[in-house]
Amino acid sequence: RQFPILKRAMTMMSAHLPTDIKDVQLEATTVPVDKVASELHLDLVIKREVPTIGFVILFVGFFALASAGAAFDLQGPGVTASMKTYWRLTSTALLISP
Repeated sequence: RQFPILKRAMTMMSAHLPTDIKDVQLEATTVPVDKVASELHLDLVIKREVPTIGFVILFVGFFALASAGAAFDLQGPGVTASMKTYWRLTSTALLISP
């Protein structure tokens, strides 16, 4: 069956999708219940794709946080624990901030 109103609504909605959602479709199928009646089943199909910049941000953030401990060990024994904590929080905030 054709559903022109639903098709037009889905077309209008696709203009306002988030960047990771590429397409939205509404699929309708009829399932026979008995000899006379049938049921209409609607499925909403969403196609998603993660942008490349998402993987870049994930990799940079992971590397920055994983290497922070080794970098702070290079400060030496003369630096207090509270100063190391301050530098860890400050560097993490700077690396994570947009």
